[in-house]
Amino acid sequence: MSRFSCSLCLLLVLTTASSYADMSLSIKGLSGELAENVNARISLITPNRINNSPNFKRYFESEAQKAMRALGYYSPTFEYDEKDPKVLVVTISPGQPITIEQLNVNIEGEGQNDKDFKALLKNSLPKIGDILNHGIYESFKKSLQNLALEKGYFDANMPTHQLAVSNSEHQAYWNIDYNTGQRYKFGAVNFHDVKIRKDYLANIVPFKEGEEYTAEQLSLFNRRLSSTNWFNSVVVAPDFANVTNNKELPIDVATSPRKKNSMDLGLGYSTDNGVHGKIGWSRPWINSRGQSFQSNLSLSSPEQTITMAYKIPLKRSPLEHYYTVQGGYKKIDNNDTYSRSYTFGVLRNWDKFEGWQSALGLSMIRDNFTQGDASYKTMLLYPSISLSRIRTDGKLFAMWGDSQRYSIEVAGDSVGSDINLVRFQTQQSWIRSIKQSHRFIARGNFGIIQASNFDRVPPSFRFFAGGDRSIRGFKYQSISPEDKKGKLKGASKLITGSLEYQYNVTGDWWGALFVDSGEAIDKVDKAKFYTGSGFGVRWASPIGPVKVDLATPVNRKDTGSIHLYIGLGTEL
Repeated sequence: MSRFSCSLCLLLVLTTASSYADMSLSIKGLSGELAENVNARISLITPNRINNSPNFKRYFESEAQKAMRALGYYSPTFEYDEKDPKVLVVTISPGQPITIEQLNVNIEGEGQNDKDFKALLKNSLPKIGDILNHGIYESFKKSLQNLALEKGYFDANMPTHQLAVSNSEHQAYWNIDYNTGQRYKFGAVNFHDVKIRKDYLANIVPFKEGEEYTAEQLSLFNRRLSSTNWFNSVVVAPDFANVTNNKELPIDVATSPRKKNSMDLGLGYSTDNGVHGKIGWSRPWINSRGQSFQSNLSLSSPEQTITMAYKIPLKRSPLEHYYTVQGGYKKIDNNDTYSRSYTFGVLRNWDKFEGWQSALGLSMIRDNFTQGDASYKTMLLYPSISLSRIRTDGKLFAMWGDSQRYSIEVAGDSVGSDINLVRFQTQQSWIRSIKQSHRFIARGNFGIIQASNFDRVPPSFRFFAGGDRSIRGFKYQSISPEDKKGKLKGASKLITGSLEYQYNVTGDWWGALFVDSGEAIDKVDKAKFYTGSGFGVRWASPIGPVKVDLATPVNRKDTGSIHLYIGLGTEL
């Protein structure tokens, strides 16, 4: 080739490339889901490929047609406007859509009479005359397969699955034959290398051998085993290699035991009490019967507490039914209260899994205390009833959750107590969020005591308000009725409430605004509610929520005082 010919070819290539440079694409004529589908597919085209050449137009039309066929439009037309050398304008006319003319969907096998398959056919199939949607067709097939797996039709197959389209008649035809085969049943449950007695574990199984299989029941079994707190890991899996002739499917359970000893640590700080901490030690399982032990030591300037609890699961239902033997010692030296008390009790617990927990107990407290200028020794022997529930989304920094607790204690001098007493108390906490950026927390606490001689009621039974988790902005337990000498004596009634708003500033950091209000009183007609408000910071740390709050009283003579609270631990 001559030098002149090479130069001419190079000139033509450069001229063509120059004419296509910096060209954009504008699509008109479509709307709604059709426009979204086409734009999503065309967005994959890199800008440097866009030009007004015949090759590009053919490529563009091919890609647009694929996007439109998925939604039932098989006959689009394209018009190009090339007046602007930098913009290729394409007007697309969708044309007549393909509509569904016939639905031939047949279920065979044992699933033919299954109510869930009937519901799937009733609720998920399109109607005759609907515009064809390939996504709905594929989704329906997937739904058949998923339902079969969820309900134990493990031999199910789809010998016929055809979507026929007549472009000339603009009609589509569904043809699906689905054979579920025989439904599997739960077989024997086999526990491997477990430290807990198998007769205890067998009573945690939520299904019986021979019952029809469901994935939901298998998942529930896994969660129930995890909830015992005996295991570090739990794997529950069907053993397909050993299925019986009548389709009974053995279930294998593999676990690893939780460590014999577990430690928990909580730390905090407040202006009133200085540094306060909590150390928890537990043994999740002590023996093959799944019995466990837990102790907690809480230390702060005004209070020091140690508690111990021994849990004894019952074989017939070890997760829901158990006894708790508990005891403790508490020392209080705060404001006008000095107390040393010993407690002991036995509780019978009933837990509804993922629901309410109830307990019936018999407890004893012996308290040697001084409240104000009066000193007493009081012994109470009292039965108690409690009902509680905690629900969360499972996250350390919960975006949804709530807790409720109700309790009643009754003591009588006819059965060994020094006084007659009835106490009722309820605590409520709620966490809700909007769009993962706005978090709301509401708390409430109400209590009431009726006693034959209130002066002998132990301080730990009386009500005080003020401080963190009560009314921030006021000194810890500083709100209470006073005696004739102006010293705090504790109240027979309590009501407090709190509203808090948190906003996600960035990442794991949140800002908080809050207002707390309430009163600890003896006579309702003399109530004068105390209110505190403030702001704070929250950090959703890997070990749980960390908070820093500043609060001050509202409309009180000590409005100028500022209280600082620093804490680590759950908000429920």
